[in-house]
Amino acid sequence: MIIRQEQMDVLKQYVFNSFIARMLVRLRITHPELTGAMSNAELTAFVHASIRKAQMFDVRTEDNLQFFLDFNIICGLDCFDTPSFQWAREVLQNHEIDETEKMNRLSEYLVFGAATPPPR
Repeated sequence: MIIRQEQMDVLKQYVFNSFIARMLVRLRITHPELTGAMSNAELTAFVHASIRKAQMFDVRTEDNLQFFLDFNIICGLDCFDTPSFQWAREVLQNHEIDETEKMNRLSEYLVFGAATPPPR
């Protein structure tokens, strides 16, 4: 059996679309207060923009993308461009730590509060 590139591309698109659909449902369930006023088109655009941003920071696995979406819905899609989240941008741009550690450091911020950024 030979799988052609076109078939692989269709499969990749299916998997990606399935992930998007799951994330839309998940965000609506876990963050109804933040997504309730958003249309499906707006939330879909948000998810796509968050994924593009995550890829810029080498965040690619499903669990880490899921957390990255949570962080963005809570803190704002453009939070990494603000001075108060400079620490987060530095964490995300650090090539010496893997994507899971990056998400763990962002998680510490959400869990322990915005009073002080987590250590780098």
